[in-house]
Amino acid sequence: MMIVADAIADIKDALKDVDEDSLVIFDCDDVLTTLREHIWKRQNHAFFLKWCAENIPEGKNLPYDVADFILVSSENFLVDAEMPSIIESLYSGGIKAVVLTALSTKPIGEITDPLGWRVMMLKKLGYDFGKFWPSLPNKYFDEFGCEYPPMYGSGVICSCDISKGEVMEAFLRHFNVNPLKVVFIDDKKESVESVAASCHRIGIECAGIQYLGADKVVSQVPFSKKMMTYQLQMLKEKNVWIPDAEAASHRAGNFSPEEGQHFPRLVADA
Repeated sequence: MMIVADAIADIKDALKDVDEDSLVIFDCDDVLTTLREHIWKRQNHAFFLKWCAENIPEGKNLPYDVADFILVSSENFLVDAEMPSIIESLYSGGIKAVVLTALSTKPIGEITDPLGWRVMMLKKLGYDFGKFWPSLPNKYFDEFGCEYPPMYGSGVICSCDISKGEVMEAFLRHFNVNPLKVVFIDDKKESVESVAASCHRIGIECAGIQYLGADKVVSQVPFSKKMMTYQLQMLKEKNVWIPDAEAASHRAGNFSPEEGQHFPRLVADA
């Protein structure tokens, strides 16, 4: 079962029937937290991918890496102010919850521990998923055979570029977690379908929710094709990300690269 929801009331309704035999899994980006950068918005995603396809050599995983870099170099906000209290209510009711995010474990610029950064950022915004799992140690899921494997730590699972359903299964299997029901909340339909398929395969009831609440959080500046092209060109040519606020206040060509957020060298050596 999958429903599409765009209001926090829908999330509350979906969680009314969970109990101690349930596991509630939350995506992070655009479910718990979001950015106001216009490049992050769903309606602008096609333009971003098109630009990357036309400007970045094959073999570069730039869209994925750029997204992670923009994420860690920008200010994160709550999608909805009520969400931390919803998480707290689950904890008070003895119901387990965990974060399953696509964030990579690959170092991002000066951030050598992306999972640790994620945990810290969530705590700053009022989320503490580690207390749901006080005895679980950090764990790399090396069975996927990748250079930067999925990882669990402090109530957060980084799935990297592995399907979320597969990584959820690895988490359940390794830590012997056996819920009768999983409620999974993500903004991407394909992620909800991935987790639902895995639950079906291993015999767990699944309620999937595609949550689109972040679509209501507007960018700080209106979308500008010219401005986004400028930001991406500066990234390609200077290895620097210029946030919306700065990009909007400077003319293209007059912006000092030192003022932006520096990006690790993924493009200049192409």
